[in-house]
Amino acid sequence: MPVTEFFSGAFTPDENGVLHCGTAAPPAHHYSDGDETETRLLTAVRNAKDRSLFSSELRGAVTDWPSLYHLSPSRANLLRPFAGFLATRTILEPGAGCGAISRFLGEITAGQGGKVVSVESSSRRAAIARARTEEFPQMDVIAGDLLQLEPIQKFDAVVLVGVLEYARLFGAQEADPVAAFLAYLRRFLKPDGVLFLAIENQTGLKYLAGEKEDHLGIPWFGINDLYTARTAVTFGRAELTQALTQAGLGITEPWMPFPDYKLPALVLPPRAAGQSGFLAGHLIAETGECERRPSFSPQKAWPVMARNGLLQDVTNSFLMLASGSALPADIADPSVLAWHYATGRAQPYVKETRFLTQEDDILVERHPLAPASASSATRSDSPFAWTCEAGREVYHAQPCWWFRLLDILSREGWTLDTLEEWADIWLRAWLNRADADHLTADMKVTGDLVDATPFNLIVPQDGSTPLFFDLEWQAEAPVEAMFIIVRGLRESIRKITLPAPPADRTLSTPDRIILRLLERFDLKLTQADLDRYSEQEAAFQVMVNDGPYPLNTAERVRFNDFPLRWYEPLSDGASIEARTQLELRIVEMQRLVQERDQALSAALSDSDAQRQRADHLEQENRIIRDSTIWRAGSGLRRIARRCPRAAEILKRIIRRARPR
Repeated sequence: MPVTEFFSGAFTPDENGVLHCGTAAPPAHHYSDGDETETRLLTAVRNAKDRSLFSSELRGAVTDWPSLYHLSPSRANLLRPFAGFLATRTILEPGAGCGAISRFLGEITAGQGGKVVSVESSSRRAAIARARTEEFPQMDVIAGDLLQLEPIQKFDAVVLVGVLEYARLFGAQEADPVAAFLAYLRRFLKPDGVLFLAIENQTGLKYLAGEKEDHLGIPWFGINDLYTARTAVTFGRAELTQALTQAGLGITEPWMPFPDYKLPALVLPPRAAGQSGFLAGHLIAETGECERRPSFSPQKAWPVMARNGLLQDVTNSFLMLASGSALPADIADPSVLAWHYATGRAQPYVKETRFLTQEDDILVERHPLAPASASSATRSDSPFAWTCEAGREVYHAQPCWWFRLLDILSREGWTLDTLEEWADIWLRAWLNRADADHLTADMKVTGDLVDATPFNLIVPQDGSTPLFFDLEWQAEAPVEAMFIIVRGLRESIRKITLPAPPADRTLSTPDRIILRLLERFDLKLTQADLDRYSEQEAAFQVMVNDGPYPLNTAERVRFNDFPLRWYEPLSDGASIEARTQLELRIVEMQRLVQERDQALSAALSDSDAQRQRADHLEQENRIIRDSTIWRAGSGLRRIARRCPRAAEILKRIIRRARPR
């Protein structure tokens, strides 16, 4: 066990394999998601045969935000760009929580020479983290207070994810708990060691747009600097850099995870912000959106922030790299401008996309993240297949065609005329790829067009031929053309966080817009058509996610026929009331979907229990039928059927013969 190499004192393992320091008092503080939630997480991890990052069993245990946060493989995306560096290093992970990052550290250091010590103040959370990592002999999990541990050997890296913001709570006796905690962490690092610090940005764009402060749940709480000595606290870039410098970690790099560090899909190094010919702001805009109704459109604002060199100041959160000396040259690939991950899928379909410089070009490199055996797997019962292959292609420094729709729907008073012009360019490019002259309602096309959506289309400004890219999905058999068209339009409209109101207020839902837009192309659809396309989309999502689609057909139709959240200034009481009613409807729909997910999870659990009960009863029946008494009684039962009187006499004789 590596822990004895790094800390003084005697450590004793408990029944879960978690280490406790004999001289350290139990911590008086720790964070919890509640007894029921954490007990459920511990049970799910212990019962899982596969506890890897991409385990389908653990994906199936995700039913709410806490389980998503602790079990999602997307947590590890934060550190994937540094996997090669960390694999051979000694790593300290304070505040390990339930082991999402610990699992990643265990997987990358296994057999590579690296060692990991994870410290968690909650014994129950430490037990969950140990259960997720128990097959890794190069790892230890300590239940205890880091502030009471004394290092005898220092680490190459300290990974501090979502911990520093609570320094005021566990260091209240200090005049400046944040500075004191950073200075204490410095004691665990080698002179050239690296601190990987993940924390929210007090001046993040999502907070400026009105998103709730992550810890207090109040909009503009951090922006208005309402933190106190008894609350969590976050910092802007300059303030955080200053605090690290004062702690002796003056060499810093502010990396940018999006939508934030918790479940990142995109990780940008500092150099991405100023790279000529690279549209970092547009890449961010496609990555995520505010959970609440924002006061302005972050999707429109991110490119503006990028053009003005503000990305590092308004990133939603930081992954700050800090050291007392120069950062190692091999900490990450210096040619890569961005790492993009698709990990919220079933294991066979997870992938990594890198944007990298090579001489004077920017290239896009994609490859599967799962093992080759898993990536090549295709569900035999699905009409769809994944076609992602490792390879490179030239990066096009131009926004995808969806951004043109974003611009149209962001301008108050938009009309079907402007939408028709936008859709016409996409449909012409789509027909050209399908080698067809025009669309018809009953048309079928080859399966390689399933992914030919506006998100995967580049329309060159010089008038040259539009081109599709990254078509990773296809169907095994011909597909209804209108399914693909409706699918592309639905997702394009739904992706827009804050559309402006149209001139015609009856264009209030995605499906209403789509039906009237397609009429202009002489394509008339019915509700039955939309239902059928919803069923096909559900089948597609079941394959991608390897589990039940969260919306059945009826709910899917409701989802696409639900009013858009238009942006309108609140100029009078009537508009305030209208927005309030809309928000209430949105909350109600979210509640219904959540209740359905919980009911589905309970039904699946009940069905498993019923199957187990039936198997148990069947086993008991077999034992009874195979018993001597049952075989002996079979003759008596035959006599009873043929001669009831004789059977009754035999029963009396047997009863009299029983010992008393």
